[in-house]
Amino acid sequence: FPRLPPTPAALLMTEGATTRERFAKLLRVTNVQLDQAESIEEALGQLSTRIHALMFTDSLELIRRARQLPSGAATHVVFVHAGAESSYQDAFRAGANDCLPSDARGEHFWAHLTIARRIADLAASLQLALTDNRILSTIDELTRAGSRRFFEQQFPREVERAARLAQPLALVMCDIGHFKRMNDRFGHQC
Repeated sequence: FPRLPPTPAALLMTEGATTRERFAKLLRVTNVQLDQAESIEEALGQLSTRIHALMFTDSLELIRRARQLPSGAATHVVFVHAGAESSYQDAFRAGANDCLPSDARGEHFWAHLTIARRIADLAASLQLALTDNRILSTIDELTRAGSRRFFEQQFPREVERAARLAQPLALVMCDIGHFKRMNDRFGHQC
């Protein structure tokens, strides 16, 4: 049965405490795990330890620096502004995906938040699919044993570990004669 993607995480860092409190209150009702930061350095620290599908900030510097982190650290960045239209261009140049007035209300606010939430859901689904793909690439589907690629990755580590712990290591190989005839006659499932 299909697994559900994890609840996406959002990061909120605004310099204005009133804006931060308002957005935190609104974001809590959207079923998004919310992390908050009070400084650019704290926000960058959180972005480096956890993937955030959404980031809401009024700091152009945070946007610029977040966009220099590995891809995916902050998937959808919303610039929260209290000023003029010119701040839109600055935000987009810095790497924001969307702009939202700090005092946005009603339909305007919820339209932006709905779009951001959809993007967060897609990012979480993609993350789950990538994890599943990584697992599937290391396991033989028929036998559920580790694949050749898995063996090639793990065997050198096991040799190093056995040497480090001064423990013996055994490797068993089995060559089944005329195995192709078995497959041809009885099928791969057999």
